[in-house]
Amino acid sequence: MPQGGNIQYREEFRKIYYRYFRQIVQDDGFDIDVYPGNAKATIYVPYLDFETEVDMLMELANHAIEEFNKSSSAYKYKFLFIEKVNYIMTKYREYFITVKVTNLTLRTPMATFQIRAYKGPNAKNIITLCRRKGEDVKAVNEVCSKMADLKAE
Repeated sequence: MPQGGNIQYREEFRKIYYRYFRQIVQDDGFDIDVYPGNAKATIYVPYLDFETEVDMLMELANHAIEEFNKSSSAYKYKFLFIEKVNYIMTKYREYFITVKVTNLTLRTPMATFQIRAYKGPNAKNIITLCRRKGEDVKAVNEVCSKMADLKAE
């Protein structure tokens, strides 16, 4: 139960937590549209007021896209803006940043990237994941769908 949650609403909170954890598993913590509130179980937190750290987040995003460009031989991208941010508290605050980019190679409209990053020791940019949205999560979504089918039976 979240802090301040009334025990009589336990079943409603259970449904909210189920959706919350399903979204974390399905999209690696990037797309959370429900947040149960401050509780021990809610380690992924939507960062609604990320403007207070927007310069640092933009630096992380730019760095991630630059590194992605170095490792990708096909297309080159340019960071445009931050769409949303979630975070977890580890030794450092680790960010799950959803950004919009433009494809410089094809000159196509915006694409969406997901970046997992944090500021490490000595303010070093640490990028643990940078991908186009939707990549690498398809297999997880298939497993979640099968789990939902089993639950429905």
